Amino acid sequence: MRQVALAVACLIALTGCDGDPPPQSAPPATVVPLSEAQALKAALTVRDMPKGWDGGTAVDPRPGDSVHAGDYDPPACLATRHAVTDLGKPSTAVRGQFFTDPRGKTLSEDVWSWPKDQLPLVKTVTDALAQCDSFKITPKYQTDSASVTARQLPMPGLADGVAIRFDLTFENQTLAQYRAYVVRDSTVLHLDAGGMSDAEFLRFTAKAVAKLDAVVR
Repeated sequence: MRQVALAVACLIALTGCDGDPPPQSAPPATVVPLSEAQALKAALTVRDMPKGWDGGTAVDPRPGDSVHAGDYDPPACLATRHAVTDLGKPSTAVRGQFFTDPRGKTLSEDVWSWPKDQLPLVKTVTDALAQCDSFKITPKYQTDSASVTARQLPMPGLADGVAIRFDLTFENQTLAQYRAYVVRDSTVLHLDAGGMSDAEFLRFTAKAVAKLDAVVR
C-alpha cells in the first residue's frame, strides 16, 4: 500500500495536481527585415553632411561582397572590424554614399537587415575589443603587417551599439580609422570613417543612428 501511495505522489508531481498539460514555451517572435525602400530612406545622403562635403558614389541598393579582411593576429580581432562576416547574406543590403571633404575626411555607410534578431552582434564586438587592444593585420596579397591599436569610444546615449577608433601603423606611418556598429532588431548600421577627430565621428554616428531610428521606430 505504501508503494502505491509513493507511486501516486510521484505521478502527481510529474503531471501537476490539476491535470493540465505542462506549459508550452512561446514561439520566437517574428522579425521582419527592412525593405530596400526603408533601408534607402535610412541611409545618409549628401544633404545630411556639413557644407563642403560631397558624395563620391551614389547609394547602391544591392551591393556585392567587398570584404577584404586579410589575416588577423590574433584571429578573434577580425570581429572588431568585420563583425558581420559570419552572419550570412542579408535579406536587404544598402551601401550608402562614399562621402569626402576637401581636407581628406571620408565616411561610408552600410545598412544591412536579416530575418533574425542581430542584437548579439554588439556583444561579439565588445568581447573581441576586450582582448584586442592591440593586434596585427596582414592585408590580402601583401606580406608586411600593420600594427593596430583599438579602443572603444564613449558615446553616452547610444543604445545597442559600439563606436571604435583604430590606429594603424604601417611602414612608419600611423592612420586613424573609425568603425561603428549599431543594431536595431534585425538591422545593422555600419559606419567606416577616416581623417577626422573622435568627436566628429561620434557626431556623424549620432546623425546616422537618428536617421535609422526614424525608419525603424
